[in-house]
Amino acid sequence: MVTVQSPAIPTGEPAARDRPRAPAVALAAVCLLAAVLYAWAPWGWGNAYYSAAVRSMSESFTNFLFGSFDPAGVVTVDKPPMALWPQVISTWIFGYHGWALLLPQAVEGVATVVLLHRTVRRWAGETAALVASLVLALTPVTVVINRDNLPDTLLVLLMVAAAYALTRSVAPMTSRRAATGWLLLAALLIGCGFITKMLAAWVGLPAFLLAYLVATRPRRWPLDLAMAAVVLAAGSLWWVAAADLWPGERPYIGGSADGTARDLVIGYNGLGRVLGGSGGFPQGPPRGGFPQAPPSGGVPQGSPPGGRPPAWPTGGPGDLGGSGGPGGLGGPDRPGDGPGGRFPFPGPGGAAGFGDPPGITRMFGPAVGGQATWLLPLALAVLGGALVAAIRSRSRRTPEPIPGSGAAEGTREHPADAAAELTVQAAGVAERSSVREAGAGVREAGATEQGRRARRAGWILWGGWLLTNGLVFSLAQGIFHPYYTIMLVPPIAALTGAGVAAAARWHRSGGPAERHRTSGLTEGGRSGGRTERRRGGGLTRRLVLPGAVALTTAWAWVLLSREPGWHGWLRIAIPAAAVAGIAVLLAARDRRVVLTAALVPMLAAPAVWSVATAFGPPVSAVIPAAGPAQAFMPGFPPPSDPSGPVQTPAPGRTPPPDPPSPATPNGPVARRGGLPGPFGGGELGPEQRRVLDYAVRHSGGARIKLAIEGGAIMAAPYIMNTRETVIGMGGFMGGDPAPSLAHLDRWLRSGELRYVLALSAGDAWPPRMGASTGRTQWIGRNCTPVPPAEYGGAAAPANPAPGPFSAQPILYRCG
Repeated sequence: MVTVQSPAIPTGEPAARDRPRAPAVALAAVCLLAAVLYAWAPWGWGNAYYSAAVRSMSESFTNFLFGSFDPAGVVTVDKPPMALWPQVISTWIFGYHGWALLLPQAVEGVATVVLLHRTVRRWAGETAALVASLVLALTPVTVVINRDNLPDTLLVLLMVAAAYALTRSVAPMTSRRAATGWLLLAALLIGCGFITKMLAAWVGLPAFLLAYLVATRPRRWPLDLAMAAVVLAAGSLWWVAAADLWPGERPYIGGSADGTARDLVIGYNGLGRVLGGSGGFPQGPPRGGFPQAPPSGGVPQGSPPGGRPPAWPTGGPGDLGGSGGPGGLGGPDRPGDGPGGRFPFPGPGGAAGFGDPPGITRMFGPAVGGQATWLLPLALAVLGGALVAAIRSRSRRTPEPIPGSGAAEGTREHPADAAAELTVQAAGVAERSSVREAGAGVREAGATEQGRRARRAGWILWGGWLLTNGLVFSLAQGIFHPYYTIMLVPPIAALTGAGVAAAARWHRSGGPAERHRTSGLTEGGRSGGRTERRRGGGLTRRLVLPGAVALTTAWAWVLLSREPGWHGWLRIAIPAAAVAGIAVLLAARDRRVVLTAALVPMLAAPAVWSVATAFGPPVSAVIPAAGPAQAFMPGFPPPSDPSGPVQTPAPGRTPPPDPPSPATPNGPVARRGGLPGPFGGGELGPEQRRVLDYAVRHSGGARIKLAIEGGAIMAAPYIMNTRETVIGMGGFMGGDPAPSLAHLDRWLRSGELRYVLALSAGDAWPPRMGASTGRTQWIGRNCTPVPPAEYGGAAAPANPAPGPFSAQPILYRCG
């Protein structure tokens, strides 16, 4: 009697001794590239708003827990604190330095590259995983965000980690207990994403849920989903509950209308972003409205000190002055109401925040397109092709793998596809073997079905992630920044990797036919089946990869043509590389040659943008954008350009005079790590330093050495440059009622506050909104200006240049 042994179905990654070394070396090279792009010559202090909060959070437990912006615990930042916790820990270890703040961001960015590779490899094979990791590492918005200290870096890492956990949960031959554990881990990671950037982490939840439902059998749904819902709710809402139920004194929750975390979830960081609502300013707009925005949206035209002051636009077809209308903050009590909205409150047809106008084409617009969408057309085409293939396969009732599933890359790359290849073999074993061997065949057949379900779930996960986030970003009526599109990069990378890997396999197969194994096993378990040739669209399939190169290059040419003055040679070099790559593809069959010929022209343009971002002049740390320096923030010049763009005066107005240039290298233009002036990095100018030193010396025993009105824009550099207790009043833009007038009265009576730095009542910028007006009036009643000669400051100019950055702060002595 001949005993036939059924081969084992791979249940995980291949053993290290069996795994080829080349993929590991390639992944290491991609990670090294990412590390260089993310960490080389870091840009100063990053976003000073968060950098100041990191220093304050290191002072006490409540500051750390709630994310206090100031060391006294008056008001928090307008986001949950989880993204700042690694930065605080880094400063505890290395000291408070700019590089210590940015180091965790670079580490998180590289970790995201590794996790995406691991996730895509389990779904679509090694080739797809390497392509996906390379796309993620080279996408411009990924580079610029991972060089800053914004929360988005950690959010992307957590969401990719959740995708990995879900992929492990639905993988074939995973035990029920392990599958449930991985599902709960995915829910916990999404909950941590909520504590990082609130509802932004929940946008992709439908994709995760649908992927799980497709990959699992209904009998698992009730218990697994109930437990996952509990974990998701607990992981997401524990910080909200802690903030709102805290028994003792805690900071006011910045950005909220009533000081509660639940209002921050629903308003500023929730529906306000999608529907417009209050935009980002729950306490209301400034008195008299915001400065009018240019037709392209974004900030008012003009430049900070050191550049040319703005010529404010007047009424007419290009004037966006007016209320937000439906979905905005507009109302009849706002002066200058009309369609379009006042900055930064969008209205119908206006631009939301600093991005392109809302609409289905926003992701392809001038402000957004060059950040994350270089491969978006290809990703959408791959997703559409997978959908068509799935429909055709279902209509034929055939078990063909969806294109890009990795079935032709070998069992070591994709265990699920190894199981699929053994379906018929397992059936033969069941017919000829003992009852025990027949049971093994049934398990193998089950693994085959689960493998197909897992592949479908992968397409739903990545495709759903891309579509849900893309639609929300495209249609959002509230504040939207182009760098938010970093959330689109992981699904774009995963879909691109799967599509390119599948197209490369088709391309290498050649001819009008492909091989398809149909038979069973020989004695001893060796494969001995015959091979049939099935007619297929061989020529058509061979044109898929050149078509992908052409599509991607055409879109890259469109994006490059929007900046013709920036490395104009790229508009010729990229199409030339595409032509050369397609020519090589038509002649080559070698796997490495085919992939290189396809990837070089596809990734050349975003790679140039990323390298220029990493090694070029520093970009805005507040609203970072990759690519050409002059495009980093609409209406403002790059930090390296001291002159700024020359603004054409509006009809009937004379151009304002040029302001004096900075007198010292520590002036706004010389600073790295952010916009000049109030949007700048962490350095104090000479006069700012004299103000701080004077207030500290003359405050005596006062607990608060200096209180700064005007929001975080004005206060952050002072908090970053002293260990003394300096507070910023009003949160990010100065509109939060923290401190309240009652707090100010109590501090004044008890001697806890002696000096306030604020703008005069007549200054128009930064804009006064909400509680800022009341504090300005309180200062006028209780404080007197300190003559600049006492602290060595310069007197304010008699006729200051107009513009949003021309206001001169005044030091007041109170009591």
